[in-house]
Amino acid sequence: MEPTSAVSRTPDSRDALRTGMKTGGEDAQRARFKRGVLIGSLAVFTLVTGFGATFPYMQRRRDELGCDAACIGSMTSASSCLRLVGAVIVGRLSDKMGRRPMLWLSVIGCAASLAIALVMDSLNGLWLSAIPSSLFNH
Repeated sequence: MEPTSAVSRTPDSRDALRTGMKTGGEDAQRARFKRGVLIGSLAVFTLVTGFGATFPYMQRRRDELGCDAACIGSMTSASSCLRLVGAVIVGRLSDKMGRRPMLWLSVIGCAASLAIALVMDSLNGLWLSAIPSSLFNH
């Protein structure tokens, strides 16, 4: 019998992990990851910029609409209660649908909250603007 020789074969993913080689699938995964990070970063940047631009004017707007300290305290308390309820809702939906759709729902909720706050000219409008942000922003 002849001695067995090393069998040549094509590299697979285990060889790629061992030797540090890249396979075609890894490049595609890395590209999707980078695209997802870029889109997520732009969404967060837009939200932070929106809140940063409107935050200095919200207190003045509350004062103009007649919202005193008790009103601000009750808005804060209501927002905290809505976040408690929203955490359960978003958590269950996240288990069923995945994290990505819930993150987008959070972005949409924050954008809706800002839009409502900018359009409404009453104290009730400010109360309504707290709902989408508080329920879906986790």
